[in-house]
Amino acid sequence: MVFFQEEEVLDDDFHIPGFSDFQLDGEGREVEKKTSGIIPGISEAESRTSLSEAEYKTFKENLQHYPLNLKIAIQEVIVKNEFTDDAIFGLIEKVLQKSTARQVSSFMSKYLDISVDVPRDFEKDPLHNMLHINSL
Repeated sequence: MVFFQEEEVLDDDFHIPGFSDFQLDGEGREVEKKTSGIIPGISEAESRTSLSEAEYKTFKENLQHYPLNLKIAIQEVIVKNEFTDDAIFGLIEKVLQKSTARQVSSFMSKYLDISVDVPRDFEKDPLHNMLHINSL
């Protein structure tokens, strides 16, 4: 005995806001989900593709305060262009914000799958770091 019969075929997919691979428009139709790359918290409006002259100068100055192996890894990520613009600019933002060498290394490991070791006492002895940087 059938009480009612649906003409539409129900699919087994369901939508969980914030976790699904798709979004629904106002009428319940599936639309392509807009993502800005692999870096969480960056909207498309905040997505960047260039630096101002002042930011470039700051980037170069801040980059000098990192250990040599980390500087080389950062430069390779930017030059090789193997990652999305969002990933590259996420890394550039870390340098612009003067994040610690360990924070930059952690970011590279987490989002770019690049492991860069930071010398154990690099950030503990600022005088040694300055002498080390000046000797390069």
